[in-house]
Amino acid sequence: MLTCIIRNNGEDNVIKLTYENLWNELKDITDSKLIVSDHWFTDLDKVKTPYVCFVEADCLVNSGYFSSQVGLFKKNPYFRKLAMLSSATGVND
Repeated sequence: MLTCIIRNNGEDNVIKLTYENLWNELKDITDSKLIVSDHWFTDLDKVKTPYVCFVEADCLVNSGYFSSQVGLFKKNPYFRKLAMLSSATGVND
């Protein structure tokens, strides 16, 4: 259902932590995949799922983030016309 591509920034420990955190969110979503790539777009030919999410190596998501967004697409067939769902973040300090 969803492929998440983590951009490899060369920080192995950061990528490992991000991979583990994202996999905890993706494991319950049918046919979800997680890819680590040097460039987001070079692995697009490997994607066989209808949805793709590009993330930085230090990406953090709340519990239920992916299931909530995928649920919105499933909820109403007209939502399939949406190009993307996105979140916004702000850093104060």
